[in-house]
Amino acid sequence: MAICATVCKIPPYAWAAGCKKDLRNGGIPYFVFFSCDILTTIPNFGLDDFSDIADWCTGITAGDIAISPVLVGKKDAASFVNKRTDSCAPERPIGASRSISFMSLQVDNTAVGARTVQFTDVDFWNDTFTNQASLLAGYIDCFGRFYGILDDFALEVSETKEDNSAGTAQWEGKLSWQGTLELKPWLVQGLVQDLLSACV
Repeated sequence: MAICATVCKIPPYAWAAGCKKDLRNGGIPYFVFFSCDILTTIPNFGLDDFSDIADWCTGITAGDIAISPVLVGKKDAASFVNKRTDSCAPERPIGASRSISFMSLQVDNTAVGARTVQFTDVDFWNDTFTNQASLLAGYIDCFGRFYGILDDFALEVSETKEDNSAGTAQWEGKLSWQGTLELKPWLVQGLVQDLLSACV
């Protein structure tokens, strides 16, 4: 028999009342990437509080927060690592790998002007891939809920092209991280709009 401390008690939840059957919609249209010092430059972020849009705009205007091109994203089921910790009990989860598989068809076909303004989707994904060890990450769902911050993630991304001129080129990849528990979302009013407009 398991021996539990009093702190192990589970509090009552809303659906215990009987009729709560809400659904949470899927879809991941954006990643958000942060400079590695964002948790110190924006104190509330360091306290795991992402609710104030003014904090976001501080980071956006400082160039410390960037949003990805629009995605078709899907969060995959976690892959758990199990280990036996008791000869008389089954293995139990001690870790988990989580990932988002994604595709992005949003590209920039600008081919004139300075090189820095040409094909900027290539720059975005190359820079993010190259600098990922110095970045933090999160993601936003289709209803504007933010999930993060991931302080240790792995990004795999590459451009793929279909085999005929009527087809498309797109970016495909996976964002992965380690974490036994799920990320609890924050609903930040106006977040997507301010990210896309750079708070202007």
